[in-house]
Amino acid sequence: GWACTSTNMVDSYVTECERGHFCPQGSSSPTAHPCPYGSYSFRTDLTRQEDCEICWRGFACTQGTGLSPNDEPVACAQGHYCPGAPSPGSDLQYFVSSYQGDRASWPTEYPCPAGTWTDSTTLWAADQCFECPPGKYCDPGAASPSGDCAEGHYCPAGSHTSQQEP
Repeated sequence: GWACTSTNMVDSYVTECERGHFCPQGSSSPTAHPCPYGSYSFRTDLTRQEDCEICWRGFACTQGTGLSPNDEPVACAQGHYCPGAPSPGSDLQYFVSSYQGDRASWPTEYPCPAGTWTDSTTLWAADQCFECPPGKYCDPGAASPSGDCAEGHYCPAGSHTSQQEP
């Protein structure tokens, strides 16, 4: 997790790798290798991309999360869900090298499906989005029901268009 930022450097002058980045042997910059989208690191001693941690559920991590301007993972946007690893604080850590599930790179990457909505910013699965209420319809990624059913039509719960039923 160190970078040699100029030629002929000795150990006492190496630069510590920055948070949100990893520095394999031979790195010339502490920010040359950002953790990939959907992951982060608050540590400064990483030498491999595989050691970056998976962003946690309900949050998104852009490339290099851990260093300004992306100091912390970003809360998921309303109308969306953000899959990831269980929240930090548990005894388990989830690394890029071994995590097999989905992870969010952007707070708007995973919209709630058509016919659902959410005003929450902490969801991590599509089935947590609220079903659109009867008489309303919901577009994909809706933060609230999108509108009323059109005159002369009926919209049962879960409708995704204003003209769901004649």
